[in-house]
Amino acid sequence: MNSNNASLLRDALLDDGRFVLQPVVAKLYRGGRQRPDFFFKNNAKLQHKRYDIIFSRDQRAAIERSGSSISYDISSASEQYDVSLLALLAEHACGLPSSDPLLKKALEVRSKRNTVCHNGGNSVITDAALGEELNDLLELYIEILDLLEERSYSDLSSEKMKVRLRIEEKRKRVKSSYDDDSRAVALYTSLSRASPVRTSSLSSTKYRCSHDEDDDDDSDSNYYYYSQPTTRFVSHRSATSTNSSSEIPTWGKVAMGVAGIAALGIAGAAAANSTNRNERSKQERRDEECAVM
Repeated sequence: MNSNNASLLRDALLDDGRFVLQPVVAKLYRGGRQRPDFFFKNNAKLQHKRYDIIFSRDQRAAIERSGSSISYDISSASEQYDVSLLALLAEHACGLPSSDPLLKKALEVRSKRNTVCHNGGNSVITDAALGEELNDLLELYIEILDLLEERSYSDLSSEKMKVRLRIEEKRKRVKSSYDDDSRAVALYTSLSRASPVRTSSLSSTKYRCSHDEDDDDDSDSNYYYYSQPTTRFVSHRSATSTNSSSEIPTWGKVAMGVAGIAALGIAGAAAANSTNRNERSKQERRDEECAVM
């Protein structure tokens, strides 16, 4: 299990969910240049919808500080709103009936966000479970953007590509944690075996590190190079040729392996400390956002 998976899922809902719902509100908002609080108060058809009941105190404050009351720009203002506030505006200020599939899917994003933030935000999620959740979210996000394209007569292919990349980046972060562990084991326990190197200067064969058939990225960063066993090896000895007459004794190999593991541990600890500081800062911001329903 990976304790960071819960954080990745929260990011996929809070950040990517906001990215998908923002254009829904920006393109379908019925208030024109009126800020939502004035729109609700001045529109006779919305008199039955109490602004101060629909929106929480924090949400009202976010709306009222996001722009002028009479020269309001929904496109820029909505970029400041969180998933919950965007979903409420989609529900009450965009002219979408309760049976509308676009509204239902927008409210589904809010429901998932509330579940993760208030019920399961701190749970440990397996890689398999996170993969399923990310797949479901990506499908939901693309469906929302497809429906919005039809309603707004606009091309949202760029937004679809961006949200795919955002979700895929989270998938790669899950994979990389396991890849790093397996590389460390291969590098420091197989002392007499040729090891992976990140260079094509040797006679080598490259292997794709991702098994995704749909991955079109053919850059060298997506590959690891392994030296050909019939030509030249790179081992953890000072000599690079298998015909070298100066072999390091077995105890020397063991010492080198132990030293390598220690160095890896020190580097890993330093990286972990830096990552933990960033994650704590990010977590504090997420907790503040999750405190608002």
